[in-house]
Amino acid sequence: MTTNQTDAERRDVAPRENVTDGLLLNAQQFSAWIRQGQIPPPDVDHALRCATYAAELGRALAPDLDLTDIDVTIVTVAALLHDVGYHRSARDHHRKTWDAVLRMRLDGLTWEEQRLAALAARFHGTDSPSIGHAGFEDLEFEEQRRCRRHVALVKLAVALDASHLGHVERVSIERRDGVPHVIAHANVESAVERDRLRDASHQYARITHRPLTSELRVTSTLATPDVRADTDAMPTAIESDEES
Repeated sequence: MTTNQTDAERRDVAPRENVTDGLLLNAQQFSAWIRQGQIPPPDVDHALRCATYAAELGRALAPDLDLTDIDVTIVTVAALLHDVGYHRSARDHHRKTWDAVLRMRLDGLTWEEQRLAALAARFHGTDSPSIGHAGFEDLEFEEQRRCRRHVALVKLAVALDASHLGHVERVSIERRDGVPHVIAHANVESAVERDRLRDASHQYARITHRPLTSELRVTSTLATPDVRADTDAMPTAIESDEES
């Protein structure tokens, strides 16, 4: 596959699919994508957990971010493939992920959607897209805004399994005075997920200009009751990554 494939050519390859319905959220499809890109498989279980969280967060927060079902699909794919760059360089795997995803054949996505997924996957860590980053600087203003919102969701999804240990068993979202509140239901008090969720929540608010709060809540029957770590990600006077 070449990186200049047109949308028309892409649609001839495969019909439109909504991956968030579960079609692509399984190890068999993930492995197929890995083989197509000739990429050694990373942590498949971690990838599937992150993709599941991304789909759930995307559906719940799409109205807040003016996103569509297609955007949820892009975010889900980005979370699924966010670590594929490890096969080339662990130190620089974020940028290598961008290259790797662009070279994969992701049936069901147009070329532009695949490029947005590659960008969101690249910035799943602490960095955020800005002018000067390959692929991002070429986007129109509204597409840059859209990309930043994809990135914010992927950061949240990846934070929920930051330890790769599956401590967060499920995620739910409440509304508190109209503000979305993400609850990570965990089986242990995990400092890794707690801290990463706090940081990702702050990044979400800064990148999207939308309020968000979150908490890690230990809800397993084997855990000590009422042990939890709250994180407050309400927007503050932080320098913005996105123009208003």
